[in-house]
Amino acid sequence: MFGWGGGGTLTCELPGCQRPRWESNGTVHEYCGRSHALQATRGQVNAPHGNCHQCKLDGCEETVYFEEAAQRVHDFCCKGHADIAIERGDHPRSERSHGGGGAAAAVPPAQRCCLPGCSSERFTDADTGFQHDFCGRTHAVLARERAIVPPDAQLHADRSVVERSFGGRDNMTISVMTNRHPKYQSIKRQFAETWRHPTAVPRVERILQIRNPDDVYSRYEARKGWLQHQLGDADEVRRFHGTSLSAKCSFGIALGQPPCDYTDCALCRICSGGFQLSHVGSGAGGWGGVQRYGNGLYFSGTSSKSNDYAIKAVRGRREGTCCAMFMCKVLRGQKYSTPDSTMTQQEVDGLIGSGFTSVEGLPGAGPGTRDQLNYDELVVYNDADCIPSYIIVYKTD
Repeated sequence: MFGWGGGGTLTCELPGCQRPRWESNGTVHEYCGRSHALQATRGQVNAPHGNCHQCKLDGCEETVYFEEAAQRVHDFCCKGHADIAIERGDHPRSERSHGGGGAAAAVPPAQRCCLPGCSSERFTDADTGFQHDFCGRTHAVLARERAIVPPDAQLHADRSVVERSFGGRDNMTISVMTNRHPKYQSIKRQFAETWRHPTAVPRVERILQIRNPDDVYSRYEARKGWLQHQLGDADEVRRFHGTSLSAKCSFGIALGQPPCDYTDCALCRICSGGFQLSHVGSGAGGWGGVQRYGNGLYFSGTSSKSNDYAIKAVRGRREGTCCAMFMCKVLRGQKYSTPDSTMTQQEVDGLIGSGFTSVEGLPGAGPGTRDQLNYDELVVYNDADCIPSYIIVYKTD
């Protein structure tokens, strides 16, 4: 859909903008300029500016009000002007429930708007009694533009689905966790408390939860059961794994972007198929790096250590420099702990042959050690010994 300006000129396709589309060399573009093109394609709302965000009350030239927390651009500069326009019949009354402050806090989680960050009550049609997924039309449109769909009964009200059926997997789901999710704060806290490098702890932008494909999850559960049977305890722990995104992928950084299928994007490849030893050190898209303890899958309980392997993704002024890190479930099983900072592949093969399933590198030099390891490392050598559970998206500048 598009609108016409005065004199039959096509207007910018960004909702609310009345400026004419940009024309160059005889080509009429979809938007008035680069700023609105980026805003529309990345699914984020910029602070209002210019004539395209002028108060809709006749005679008022003030800039409209921008609700930053909800990323919502209003139609008027203030509630007073909105009321005047509604009373005049010049503007329809909003369906949005104004339950701010204590009223919003009193809304039960299951009854709240499904747009992340909004605590208002979901809109209920007075004629039919049907309760919609969002508080009003504005947030429904925002959710659609960001590819967010409401949670189903299985996911409850503490997360919003951003992707289903990625890579042809009908049984997998990736969703954005809200701060109401029972595990949200513990994940965020573990990320901050284990940032041990002498740098500032980055700001967490969002946390995504992964519901792995059935074959990946079943493989992990079978391995866990086997280790429990053999050892009495599979020794399951939560560890970090830094990873990279393709320069062309913005999944996780921009809410409106789905996972990609680029071969050089480790983040999306792990999401679709789990961890695979065959990809370790494979060049483009490989998950290797410094392999201190042989050819394996590397994790750490130190978030800042895993950050060393998270390739920074620069995504413009608004997004800044972002990184993505997995929080994973890892089965240590029969672990071999060592203060040595390196082991040869032959030594690792010997350990695996004698029944060990993982190597745990301990920080700090011990008697006879070859070198000092500054931060812990955990390495497993079976694809089924680990599974991605969450994606932590954080900003480093």
